[in-house]
Amino acid sequence: MIDSGSIDYIECERRLNNLYKESHNWLLQSAKKITKNVEEAEDMVQELYLYLHQKCNPKLFWGTDSYNLYYCSKFLHSRYINKTKGIQ
Repeated sequence: MIDSGSIDYIECERRLNNLYKESHNWLLQSAKKITKNVEEAEDMVQELYLYLHQKCNPKLFWGTDSYNLYYCSKFLHSRYINKTKGIQ
């Protein structure tokens, strides 16, 4: 696990905050299209934020401010498929 005082951790937190501010509504809408259920979509987006926070992987960064939205979208898709097949 990355030290909470490290530069990588601070950068991950900054980018996660930017992702929330700039793309939260888009992520929710994307998840709603996948699940057809508001509550399930909200849960999946929260799981995405938790995953990004725990992994803190600079390979998922995009540009200077945020995370790769394509990756986030694919995460939501695969998470939904896993849940519908009973894979956790």
